[in-house]
This record gives sequence, C-alpha cells and structure tokens, in this order.
Amino acid sequence: MDYAFNQIRNSLNGKYIAMFATHNEKSVKRVVAKMKKEGIEKKSGKVYFGQLMGMCDHVSYSLGKAGYLIHKSVPCGSIEDVMPNMSRRAIENKSVFARLDKEKKMLSQALRKRIF
Repeated sequence: MDYAFNQIRNSLNGKYIAMFATHNEKSVKRVVAKMKKEGIEKKSGKVYFGQLMGMCDHVSYSLGKAGYLIHKSVPCGSIEDVMPNMSRRAIENKSVFARLDKEKKMLSQALRKRIF
C-alpha cells in the first residue's frame, strides 16, 4: 500500500493510479485512512477499490455511497471456467463466510425497510 501511495504522490505526470482489490474490511479502512492522510480526493481517479461481485457487496456499496470509486469484477463463462477462480477466492478469504451472516442481516434489514 505504501508503495502505491508513494507512486501516486511522486508521479510526475499525475497519471499513476492504484486499485486495491480486497474483500478485507480492515484493509479497506486502512486505504481510506491513507487517502485522507495523503489528501487524495475520493473521486480523483487515483485510487479505486475492487471486489468480486457477490463478495462483500456491503463494503462496495458503502464505499460507493460515500463517493469512492469501485470496480466490481463479474466472473463470466462456463462453470468449469469460473469455479476454479471463485474457489480460490473463497479459500483465500475464509473470513468471507464468517461475514455472510452480517451480510444476510443487512439484506434483511434493507428488505424490511422497503417492504414495511
């Protein structure tokens, strides 16, 4: 992360950008804090956040609502093509499964607000 921010800060032409592709909420918070510290505007186009569609969507939606730039990757192709990559992401992000309950609760609350 520090390397990317150094590159952004020291870029002579201002064209260096960074994408932080993570499903880890702590990592996202660290990047947001670093952006604030470095004075990088949310919509400057210098920092993007990336996640797979369907994984930690509440993080992406919260970032987007707050004005940060988000990239959602949508795996496409046959099951045979997509599953190896998705399986690796799930194994790498075991904590994602622990957060599923949190996401389910958030979705239930959102649905209740819209229905009732």
